[in-house]
Amino acid sequence: MATWKCRNCDFKDIPLDKECPVCLRKFMPPGIILQSEKTKKTITLHISHTLGRDGLKELDPEEYVVLARCQFRISKGELSWTIEDIANAPGFPTFLDGRAIEGVIDVKNGNMISIGREHKMPMKIQFLIEE
Repeated sequence: MATWKCRNCDFKDIPLDKECPVCLRKFMPPGIILQSEKTKKTITLHISHTLGRDGLKELDPEEYVVLARCQFRISKGELSWTIEDIANAPGFPTFLDGRAIEGVIDVKNGNMISIGREHKMPMKIQFLIEE
């Protein structure tokens, strides 16, 4: 059975479907932080999310125009985060650590995605996974 540790009071081994017996906090899966390499601004996600032009413009207001409306999907599994390129548009590739994303790929702490047209990849975002 999977369990969690309360970040509020450090109580351990709580079943995922139960709240903390000490502080009554409900389980929240570890989030993933997306940080712009250029601006250092961040977005934190705790659930699966599709991101693109509108969702990422706060990370870099100058470079968000290189993105497709729906660029990629970040998904939260029980034990890990994954990324999938869903842009399906020529000129809007998404790369993970320099390699084109094909299919669904596990994301690790420190991975870097690059997004842009052709070989110009002005938007770079690093993944930081909360413990």
